[in-house]
Amino acid sequence: LATSPDGNTIYLSGLSYGVKADNKEGLKADTKWPDGRIYRLENKTGALMTKFVDLPLPDNAPSFIDSNTSYGRKHSGTGGADCDAQGNLVVCDRMNKCIRVFNPEGKEIGGFSLEWAQNIQVHRKTGVIYIMTNKNNGYRQAIKKLLKFSSWKEGKLLAEFAFASGAEYSAELALDDSSDQAILWCAGSLIGKPSLLRIEDKGDKFEVTTNLMDLNKDRFGVKPRIA
Repeated sequence: LATSPDGNTIYLSGLSYGVKADNKEGLKADTKWPDGRIYRLENKTGALMTKFVDLPLPDNAPSFIDSNTSYGRKHSGTGGADCDAQGNLVVCDRMNKCIRVFNPEGKEIGGFSLEWAQNIQVHRKTGVIYIMTNKNNGYRQAIKKLLKFSSWKEGKLLAEFAFASGAEYSAELALDDSSDQAILWCAGSLIGKPSLLRIEDKGDKFEVTTNLMDLNKDRFGVKPRIA
């Protein structure tokens, strides 16, 4: 989900739905919820999600996402999205290996090439873009990186951080841009164990300062619990 700067519009990306294939094992795409569709909801009483844009499907797009695709096993070909300060929607297009940008009217106005983009946050003061990439690397595993780009107009890579090998596929990314120094929060099994990482943007690099999941453990690494 992504919200416009004024809070009046909500966007939904990364949704796909499979139904049982006829006379076949597995699933096929549900045409009612096509892969690559971005939805929009106006923040008013009684409003429903409607189509905002459809991302173009590549020629080799399967009938439903599977392990043979370049964008992951049974996951949507569309990743996360976020709005910049002008209300433009910046979208991770995993199918076409790029970042796409749409204005509030749904016109595509820019973007840049990038493989495996999954989660995205846009700094609304500086225009800097933070992206977590997610390359499928086996059952429930992925090669993950945190990337910093100058803006969606330039697409210049400014910093990069690689998470531990063997990270699990699912993860979340959030941005605190309320102060001069941006703080990223990354949740998931990213360093070989469950983690909620506080990561500071140091300009040309990232620095992990805290794993909040460790704060309630004793000096032996044991997490107390009530039986």
